[in-house]
Amino acid sequence: MKFSNYWSPILAFTLAPAVAVAEPGFARPPDEPLVVAEDVADPQPFPEGKTNSSLVRLYVGPALRFSEPITDGGLFAAFDVGDGATGFRASGAWMHAGAEHGVSQYTGELWIDFGARRRLHPLVAAGAGLARVGARDADGRSVTANVGIGVLRGSLDYSLAVAGEDARLGVDVIGNVPAIRSAEASDVGPWIIAVARVGIGF
Repeated sequence: MKFSNYWSPILAFTLAPAVAVAEPGFARPPDEPLVVAEDVADPQPFPEGKTNSSLVRLYVGPALRFSEPITDGGLFAAFDVGDGATGFRASGAWMHAGAEHGVSQYTGELWIDFGARRRLHPLVAAGAGLARVGARDADGRSVTANVGIGVLRGSLDYSLAVAGEDARLGVDVIGNVPAIRSAEASDVGPWIIAVARVGIGF
């Protein structure tokens, strides 16, 4: 038997496993865990500069009435409905109510918000309502007269940085013009109400 014929099978058997082993970098060992990359960035529910806006908001604050012949203060409260650029407000204001030249009024308005879902909200509104105004009748007696009024309002709201809440500070300038009045209120002229208020949405 030749020497080459004797060793050829042994060399082939020895070198076969080395050729079959995969080169490093081309295969992943079966016990290596699979890692999946995930985006862990915090979600941003609102774009920068924008805020929450609720469907219903309640406001309250002090009010000051400018009229002839007196200027007096009181309380203002409002109920807003609308979470977009338009909505409705029902409000009440009480300044020296029940006294001579005092007034209590109840109004409804349609408003437009030029800063919907942003921090700064310039608004305009128009509506109508009923005012109960202290006056004197023909005999000089103190009476309370009912007056139908037209309302025009300019407002500026600022949304507070309260997480998850529609909390606002606001100011209103409200012009009130008597449109329908009785004989007792024939001398009642227009008046202006300035309001500073705070509100929360639901």
